[in-house]
Amino acid sequence: MPDRVAVDVEGRVLRLSSLDKVMYPDGFTKAEVLDYYSRIAPVLLPHLSGRPLTRIRFPHGAARESFFEKNAPAGRPDWVPTVTVGDVEYPLVEDLATLVWLANLNALELHVPQWRTADPEHPDRLVIDLDPGPPAGLAECFAVALRLRDRLAADGLVALPKTSGRKGMQLMAALPGDRTSDEVSGYVLAVAQELERETPGDVVSRMAKALRPGKVFIDWSQNNAAKTTVAPYSLRATEHPTVSTPFGWDEEPRLWTAPEVLDRVASDGDLYAPLLARRPTRRSRTRRSTARDPAEDLRAIAFALERSGEGSYRVQAFRQAADTVAGLGATALAAHLAAGTLTHVPGIGAVTAACVAESIAGQEPSYLRRISAPEPTALRAELRGDCHSHTSWSDGSHSVEEMAVAAMELGHEYLAVTDHSPRLTIARGLSAVRLAEQLDVIGAVNRVLGRRMRVLAGIEVDILADGTLDQAGDLLDRLDVVVASVHSGLREASPRMTRRMLRAVRDPRVNILGHCTGRLRSERGNRPESAFDAEAVFAACAEHQVAVEINSRPERLDPPSRLLKVAVDAGCLFSIDSDAHAPGQLDWLDNGCARAERAGVPTDRIVNSWPVGRLLRWSRRLR
Repeated sequence: MPDRVAVDVEGRVLRLSSLDKVMYPDGFTKAEVLDYYSRIAPVLLPHLSGRPLTRIRFPHGAARESFFEKNAPAGRPDWVPTVTVGDVEYPLVEDLATLVWLANLNALELHVPQWRTADPEHPDRLVIDLDPGPPAGLAECFAVALRLRDRLAADGLVALPKTSGRKGMQLMAALPGDRTSDEVSGYVLAVAQELERETPGDVVSRMAKALRPGKVFIDWSQNNAAKTTVAPYSLRATEHPTVSTPFGWDEEPRLWTAPEVLDRVASDGDLYAPLLARRPTRRSRTRRSTARDPAEDLRAIAFALERSGEGSYRVQAFRQAADTVAGLGATALAAHLAAGTLTHVPGIGAVTAACVAESIAGQEPSYLRRISAPEPTALRAELRGDCHSHTSWSDGSHSVEEMAVAAMELGHEYLAVTDHSPRLTIARGLSAVRLAEQLDVIGAVNRVLGRRMRVLAGIEVDILADGTLDQAGDLLDRLDVVVASVHSGLREASPRMTRRMLRAVRDPRVNILGHCTGRLRSERGNRPESAFDAEAVFAACAEHQVAVEINSRPERLDPPSRLLKVAVDAGCLFSIDSDAHAPGQLDWLDNGCARAERAGVPTDRIVNSWPVGRLLRWSRRLR
């Protein structure tokens, strides 16, 4: 292999050197290090973005001398962004080219603080480092981690585990950005001391190394603003190319290597993605900078109105105003504001003009404040996707791509598009031909989105009067998610409805039983529940691993609480779904989460809390 190679990385020409150099004692080379960081970048970069990067460089490989580096290296290309903190000019890693450039400088380990440069005073996550004192090891760390998970959950925090890539592990939890680093450190210290009091033979919270043999040290100090933690998916310098690896609570932790981590991510996606989906509190929604984007504020209002069930006319008015403002440009917009003529521009009325004026002044529009979403439930942070949504292919209002982008902006890792089947003509149900065409569109959207988001091909298929499904079996076999629902004959006698639902649940192609009672409660009137033998139907769901949908539409909230408890007791799986027909409605999941929490639904029985790989293994298991 040539000693130096020029490569194009997203439009940047980089000169890579010494690709044959052995970086790990087991023979893992520099070329393989560069390959790993290039391929893991889609999930790694979001965890580095906006965080000053400290590197540990190993000029002669992981087994030899190393040095910490905080300042950006000499000869930094002018396209590599930096941020000055104190007297240190740190590099920021915002793209693949910067990551590869640093890896070429033998920066094996990447360490970042718990805060981002946009708000260095308020960390957006906490970290708990678990360091085992021999002979304790990863197994003992994991036992302590489970206790910490439950303790943090009591305070509404969702802890996610990862290995350190060496002997210990860490927990991280997203924060709303309303505490200082000192406050977070104090909180974690108090939790550590609490666990030490409960089990002093297993846990230590004090720094003295003499206290650690045979115990797990709960290190709270990495929440200090000056401290850093190894980034998720960073390599570590050990005998093998081990990685700081996110893993699931249903796994036994071990040391995973770079090739294994690439396989895990290809199968399950980013298990740390929930850390990136933090929704701000009301306090942190107020921007500390005076710079606001009025078009984005108008779009946020449209989204919030859609979420609240507002009519499409008003929603579209705000979206049209957003497009108009974006098209004007900053100079023309400022001129109209100064002259008081913004309402003369077609598509902008008095209300939208007032919102623009507040936004330009650096204030959150009062209209947006009034309709902002309530704080999310703790369970909401556990959900990775949504298994029931509709697009303009049937009775939804937006395209597949528009719904996917909205889901991605909410922090979803996946969204199942489940438009109606042909029998539901009032909802423009898809014929076999149209469904096949939609599959091609979904494939094209996934190619555009890449690893950022995955659209799952699905259907909400009608359960016909005899319990069969309203779509060709060979087409259903091609889908990722099949939601089966009753939309007709809702008032038939309980024995007949029970037989109908049981036949559908026993069909191996069915994954989710949608809005099982069919009830509706709205200002326009109510539709009563269908009558069926819930114990028999839910027992069949549990037997055949068909998830019972917890429908989050405000007018449905199906099944009712008494039946939800029956399903929990039956051992059913669940899917908390929005049944969204517009982008803003994707944010309805909190409705279902609140009901699931009250009913005591275990998180691991909620299929859309699973990584996409696990979800698809379940949904396709009988096809």
